Amino acid sequence: RNHKYQIEELLKYNKLEGKVHVVRSADMKIKEHTSGLFATSDSEIIDQCTNPILDISRHIIEQRYKSELCNLRAKLVLLSNANKLR
Repeated sequence: RNHKYQIEELLKYNKLEGKVHVVRSADMKIKEHTSGLFATSDSEIIDQCTNPILDISRHIIEQRYKSELCNLRAKLVLLSNANKLR
């Protein structure tokens, strides 16, 4: 069974509507669209994209292993702001 079929089945099972596209390189496809929800584990795409993104890796870690990942971007902003106050 291929990934597209598995994801389509999960959509049906969870009563969600959506289209599944499997492409060799999703980077440009995701960046081209201005609406919709996308799923990827590519952190570079996640950082550059303005669309809502489901971070697949983060979701698996948090849901399957019940582990929370820290938000490094938020921590860097806090550090940056703290350094400005000095």
